[in-house]
Order: sequence, then C-alpha cells, then structure tokens
Amino acid sequence: MVLEVDARAVRSVYQPLVRLDTRALVGVEALARGAAGTPHASPVALLAAARRQGRLDEVEWACRAAALRGALDAGLGPRTTLLVNLEPEVSGRPPRGLWPLLVRAADELHVVVELTERSLLWQPARLLRVVAWVRRMGWGLAVDDVGVDPASLALVPLLRPDVVKLDMGLVHGRPDAAVAQVVTAVSAYAERTGATVVAEGIETPEHLATALGMGATVGQGWMLGRPGPLPVALPASAGPAPAPVRVTAPPRHADPGGVVDVVAAVLPLQRAPRPLLQVMSRYLEHQALSCGPMTLLLSAVQDVRHLTPATAARYQHAASSAALVAVLGTGMPVEPAEGVRGGLLRPTDPLAEEWVVTVVAPHFAGALVAREVREAVPGGERRFDYVLTYDRELVLRVAAALVRRVPGGGALGRTPAPVLPAVVAGPAPEGDLPVPVAGGADEGTDVAHLRSAFDGAPIGMAVLTTSGVVVRCNAALARLLGRPAAQLLGGDLFGVTHEEDREPAHAACASLSTGRTTTTQHVRLLRADGVVLPVTVTTSRVEATADADVHLVMHVQDARAQRALERELTHRALHDTLTGLPHRSLFLDRLEHSLRGAARSGRSTSVLFVDLDGFKAVNDTHGHHAGDLVLVEVAHRVSAVLRPGDTAARWGGDEFTVLCEGADRAQAEGVAHRLRHEISRPLFVAGTEVVVHATVGTACSAELEAGADGATLLRVADGAMYRAKSASR
Repeated sequence: MVLEVDARAVRSVYQPLVRLDTRALVGVEALARGAAGTPHASPVALLAAARRQGRLDEVEWACRAAALRGALDAGLGPRTTLLVNLEPEVSGRPPRGLWPLLVRAADELHVVVELTERSLLWQPARLLRVVAWVRRMGWGLAVDDVGVDPASLALVPLLRPDVVKLDMGLVHGRPDAAVAQVVTAVSAYAERTGATVVAEGIETPEHLATALGMGATVGQGWMLGRPGPLPVALPASAGPAPAPVRVTAPPRHADPGGVVDVVAAVLPLQRAPRPLLQVMSRYLEHQALSCGPMTLLLSAVQDVRHLTPATAARYQHAASSAALVAVLGTGMPVEPAEGVRGGLLRPTDPLAEEWVVTVVAPHFAGALVAREVREAVPGGERRFDYVLTYDRELVLRVAAALVRRVPGGGALGRTPAPVLPAVVAGPAPEGDLPVPVAGGADEGTDVAHLRSAFDGAPIGMAVLTTSGVVVRCNAALARLLGRPAAQLLGGDLFGVTHEEDREPAHAACASLSTGRTTTTQHVRLLRADGVVLPVTVTTSRVEATADADVHLVMHVQDARAQRALERELTHRALHDTLTGLPHRSLFLDRLEHSLRGAARSGRSTSVLFVDLDGFKAVNDTHGHHAGDLVLVEVAHRVSAVLRPGDTAARWGGDEFTVLCEGADRAQAEGVAHRLRHEISRPLFVAGTEVVVHATVGTACSAELEAGADGATLLRVADGAMYRAKSASR
C-alpha cells in the first residue's frame, strides 16, 4: 500500500544565521519536515514520494507556505531575515489559495528567497523570469551551494543576489586552485555590490576560521545553532541585537527587444566597416577563452548564415572551457556547434537586426553591439553603427537581454535524469527532476556530509543513469577533463573516451545490467585541450530503493602518475641502473627476435662481445666510484657509434654486447672498429686522465649452421673476444 503524502502536514523548523564577529542573530533558514511518525518525515523521503506521486509542485509550495506561516505565527517580524528555498525547476506559479499568505508575508516579513547554484545554468531564461517574480514581491535573493559547480557562478552577476552562500564543501575541504577561483569571484562580486557572504556547515572552530578567511560575515551550522522551532536557540555567546540581511533591489530595466538603443542611450555610436568589427569580435572571444570556467560568451549574429564554419569552430572551442556559450539568430539550430546553445530569433525580434558579442566573467566584462547601416555604400561594403563598451553595468544589461532568449539545457538533446538519491542528484531537464535537496527541505547532517564528500572528493566522481548519462559530477572530474561541469551534465563520457577504448567501455557499462555490480577499467579520456589522459575507471551499480531508481556511481582516477611509475619500474627491470643500457634479458629478447626476422628474410644478424682492457687498474687506483664513471662514459660512447636499429647492452661488470640487426661480417667489423677507436680516447675522471681499451669479438649468424639460436651466437662472439685478447698480449 502506497501512503499518500499529506501536504497539509508539512511543517518547518528554522536554523539560525548569525554574524561571525558578534554572533548576533541575522536571520533564520526555513527547513521543511514531513508529517511526524510517517515514512515521509524526512525531507528527502517527503520530496521523493511527492515526485513519484506527481505532486512535487504541490508539496514544494506547501513547504514554502509552512515556512512563511510558521514565521508569521511566531511573530518573526521584519527585523530578522527569513530565508526560504525555491527551486526554479518547480513551477514558479503559486496556487491561488496562497496569494493572501504571500501578500501578508511581503508586508510583515523580511524574506530572502534561496536559489540553488547547481540549477542556475539549466534554464537561464526561465531563471531570470523567476528572479523577476521574486523581486516584484519585494523579496531579497540568495544563491545557495556556491562552489559545488564553479561554472554556475557565471550567472551570478545577472541575478544580482543580495546573499551568496558558500557551500560547506568549501569550508570543510582543503584549499586549492579551484577553491581560490570561487572565493576570488565571490569576493569581487561582494565588493562591487555589497552582497552578504554566508558560510554554510560551520561545525568546528577550524570551519569558523576558514569561513572568516574566505570573506564570510554571516554563517550557519551546528556550532552556531541547530534547526528547531521559533524562536531559535542560540549559543550563549551570541550577541544581542538582530540585524537583517541588507536587500538592495537592483534597478529594473524594461527589455526593449534590441540592445543597440539601450547602449546608445548611454554612449555615442560610431561607424565602422565590417572587417574592423570582426577584429573586435575576435578579441572579445579571445577574452572569453582566457577568463576561465565562470565565463559567459553570448552573441547575436542576425541570421544563421552569418555563423560561418570558422566562427562556429571558435565558439565550440570556447564552449569547452566557458560556463555558457550561446549564439542567437534567425534560422539558428538548437546546437549550432558542439556545446553551443542556439537561440532561434523571430524575424520581427529587434535583436535579429543586430550584431552583438558579450563576455561576462568575474573579473572582466565587455560587449560589442552593432546595427547595420541600411544605405548604399561605395563598393558595397557592409558598414555598422556600433559601440564597444567595458562598462560592467551596461554589459550586464546587454547580457541579460540575450540570456532571456537562451533556451534551456534540454534543448541540446540531453537525456532526462532519473530519480537519484539527494546526496548526488544534479540538474535535470524541466519536467523530469531528480529529488531536490533544497526547495524548502533540510538534507540532514548525514546526507549533507555525504554530499560534501562527493563534491569535495579529490578524485573524479559521477552519477550516471544505467545507459551512461551523467546526471551529476564533481569538480575534480571537471578539472580532470578540462571541461565545465555543466557541459558534462546530460551527456555521456563515451564521447570523451578514446575511440580505441569506447567499445570495451560500452561493454563494461552494459555488463552492469546483467548481474555484475562493479567493473574496473583502464581507459584513455580526451581532455578539452586535446591531451590524451590515462585513467582508471571503477563503476558500481546501486540498486533501486524507495527513494531512488537504479543508477551507477563512477570513480575516475588520473592514472598518469601510476602509468609513469609502471614505465619507470619496467625500465628499471630491463635496464642497467648505472649506465641506462638494456640488461642482458632485454638484449636476449631482441636478439631472438632479430634472428627470427633474419631467418625469414635471408639476411644476417651479427653480435659484438666487448670487454674493457685496463678497467681493473682504474678501480684499483682511483676507486670504484671512478670505475662507475668510466662505465657510464663508455656506455655513452658505445651508443654513439651504433647504427639506427642496433642495440647495446651491459652484459655484466666491464663487459658489453652489441646487436647489429641485418649486418653481415663486414658491416659488423666496421661497427667494432669505430667502437674500439671511440673507447680508446682518453677519459677524465676527477681531473685525472684515464685510458681504457676495448677487445671486441664478432659473430655472424650467416656463418653458423641454420637455426642457431642467440645463445650460440653469443658464445661464438665471446670466444672470438677471448682469442683476440690472447693475441694482443
């Protein structure tokens, strides 16, 4: 029997937010709970059941209503900020019966609506509409979970939140370059706008110190106060006076359709031929490439015919590193290049008459806006009235006008996500959402810790559907592949797998549907910069539960260091550590291989056996260290006289062997002559001149019985060397 969710029984608990310097209460965050004593008491179970029953919108709005009603009943008032979660993927239209409550809350409470960072890039146009509704209600705006996917920070300047909440993964994890990138972007935004920076998950004094170091002025976490009914309980050290979060409603600008007139109202237009604007456009595109994963590159090209293959290739390259790359125009397909979102403009849209290139990043903003001059020009050259501006506020207005026309991530043909555990659920197309982990619901400490562990893991991790579609990935995987996390979501990793490894990778994934629970593979992935990356991939099947469908969890570990170590160990096993020449085992293997080839081709293979004369005297006179230096130098000289394809090896002590592939006796004797001459040149060891000589014995396979093996050839060469040594005495 399936127990129906009782939306009327949804209630809220409230967790305090306090100033980190004085511990004064700033606000509370409303966290949803289901009916006590039912399977839906926890927020995860509540929202999972609501989704299965097709009632997610109803229950989400019940969570918000409970948050507002509880605050009003407790007399929270406008001096204490109330944070209420809102998922943009869920319908932004409240039920009619809630309007009186919403109006009363707008009058009597200081409400700040939280949006989760991971949802920002999925439906940017819809997101801006939700934000506009929030602002019309007179409420403030917060962006939650900042740092889970750094690429999502790209939209923060357009949303203009009053509060930026640093994810607990930043506070709990080790600082690295990725953390620094997020913190500096947040600091730059807060400095420009006066936004409040809040740190989540403060549970220890170390977390508090880290939060302060990251620029947070407000925090929440069990060290500062646990969730409970209103009025909230604060630690004994809390300061007295409540101080609400500052809310500054950003200026509202009516969207006139086009953007040239918007900019021209502030800056004068100039006139230039098309080639000059092309150079300016490419300069801005280059800036987008250099600004990192928190960058927006947005363009309008009038009509799809102006998106040349060269331009499409540049935008595809930019999409491999930027958070969002979009091109608008009449006739524009949904994905004009891989990773690039296409926006279809109506011919009547004023923007269809304009040429726009806009780049927004945490530390850069620039826009080129132009409109073609509709008059005859000598020579027929196209000319434009244009403005190139780096005024950040003006650039943001232009960018917002373009983002309102950008389709959602689902337009790129991404596969809808299944219901997954809240700890790993990620963005999904509208209409088929994973279990929310916010939207008025507290994850619970265990779930929050698991999610933090996933996001902050030092190795790449991803959650996939059984068909291999990525529905969540962590920052380590994005860094490993050199691609924004948002670009990986909704796709599969087979597309970035080396073509020679794709078939076994598909087979391994398929095997998890036929009884296997875990597979481990060594494959090569392709980074965005073209580097082929060896990795070890372990994929595990997680069976369905009451709250989640069957899914796969993948661990991707950079294997470059392991492969380098394996190569080093293999080299050491087959090469002499002193001289770097092959050991006798590798030499014998190459000799047998050469003899087999010689037997097939009818050519000869020759071997030289080399013994140093005078080496013992060097050891006795100058010591073994000097002897080692002599052996190293002799090895270099032997290698220098070899022909291409020949192999020299240290046989042992002061003996060396040389394999001359395809050489008859005359050719082998030529190598031996050069070798004796080169070795006999004086050596200088510790400032002292030392002279050693070489005795060389030669053996040629063509002079032996058919089928003679390598050991026989070496024995003959060794005998020839001893005969030559005896003859020289």
